[in-house]
Amino acid sequence: MLLNNISKTIGTTLLLFGLIGTNVFADTITEYSTNIIKAEENHIEIVKTLYNAYNIPLPNINDKIFIKLPDSINYALDEDIKTEIANIAMYDSLLKEDLPTNISLAFETLKRDSESHFINF
Repeated sequence: MLLNNISKTIGTTLLLFGLIGTNVFADTITEYSTNIIKAEENHIEIVKTLYNAYNIPLPNINDKIFIKLPDSINYALDEDIKTEIANIAMYDSLLKEDLPTNISLAFETLKRDSESHFINF
């Protein structure tokens, strides 16, 4: 039950944030986006590993329906800051739960990365 709740809570959100972050930056800030794209791809792989470890099917996400191209670089950066703040709050909340070690470690890594991204914005 806990794993299904975790899946519902974070699975789609993490993949969606990763896809949106990757696409917004790819279309907006080419040079800077390279590191962000690599980081988001790594985050998606971490989540995929958890899904696979617990035999949870990955959600089918059509990222095109969620993407709104930014009006400006400043808008894109503001949205990414909001996303990192939301990510950090989500991980703080999830890490209060009694989680299996591999899930806790993954969430701690993803939270630390979100904190690092937030600082860099």
